[in-house]
Amino acid sequence: MIKRLGKLIELDEAMPLNGDVYLGCKQEDIPTPEDLVRQKTGIYNSVFHDEKIDPDDNNQGGAAIPQHIKAWQYDVQGHVKQTVDRYCELAGVTTDTPKEVATPNLDDHMLQKEDFDNRGAHADDCAKIVLKALWPARIARPELLWTVNALARNVTKWIRADDKRLLRLISYMHHTSHHVQVCFVGDAAEHCSLMLFVDASFA
Repeated sequence: MIKRLGKLIELDEAMPLNGDVYLGCKQEDIPTPEDLVRQKTGIYNSVFHDEKIDPDDNNQGGAAIPQHIKAWQYDVQGHVKQTVDRYCELAGVTTDTPKEVATPNLDDHMLQKEDFDNRGAHADDCAKIVLKALWPARIARPELLWTVNALARNVTKWIRADDKRLLRLISYMHHTSHHVQVCFVGDAAEHCSLMLFVDASFA
């Protein structure tokens, strides 16, 4: 496909695949997660077909899972661990410092007034850490995106509050480094629609 496109537009050479790893993201087929498929199918049907579901019933009535459903996962565990290591290196702490937390974001009501008035300790190195976190967030960890984007907007005006927000993000990433994005498609190709959403840089 790259060669065919290259006849029409100027393209760089394609980056070779390293097995199933591309740009640090490991993509691999996995056994179909049947409980997850049932749960997501139930949610879909409740939204688009007004079917009633029991939110506590992951089995959704024990419906059989079609054999043609294919599942795979996107794994960026390596990038997540590298981000944590970069933080620990630049902050001069060990990996024992980030404690387990429930979410990647720190609510502002948990901060003190003086946190907004003083320059942050990581002001000189914050971009090296935040931009390192951006890649795994963008590729396969969407729950990190809000926090990473909020921190990225502050790298030129870093304050003590951002130090605490960054530690919260790193703590979450450290203790969820094994998380992967699981995907599956249950519809035949003729029942799928291909859609494209562009942002301002492509418009």
